[in-house]
Amino acid sequence: MTQGKRATQILDKILAFYGEEGSTWIQRLPCDFQGRFCLMTALNMFADEPERSWVFGLLWDVLPEPWCSIASYNDHAESFEDIKSLLLAARALARGDEEPSDAISFGITEFSPAAIPVAEKAPPQ
Repeated sequence: MTQGKRATQILDKILAFYGEEGSTWIQRLPCDFQGRFCLMTALNMFADEPERSWVFGLLWDVLPEPWCSIASYNDHAESFEDIKSLLLAARALARGDEEPSDAISFGITEFSPAAIPVAEKAPPQ
């Protein structure tokens, strides 16, 4: 199996895990111990090395400026739609459908600390 096909499978698994509305996606924490996970944790759950590095590279290639990390983009995304768009752009790149610079147009235009949702801490177990 080629790297592109394997990366596409992993991205499809992450998209399926999050679902259409992103009900299992979370910001500002790796996980909430209630079944919700950030993008980096989901990538770690669904891919081992070297596949994880391939998918990380695809996500990095489609990451919009001025973001300097995938984790930061996850934590400051306005909604799950931004994460879904990033995953779909990486998937298109893995399939060879698009070039990195033309992959997608993102809705995040500026950083506003007031717009960052704060996740609640999970209760002690």
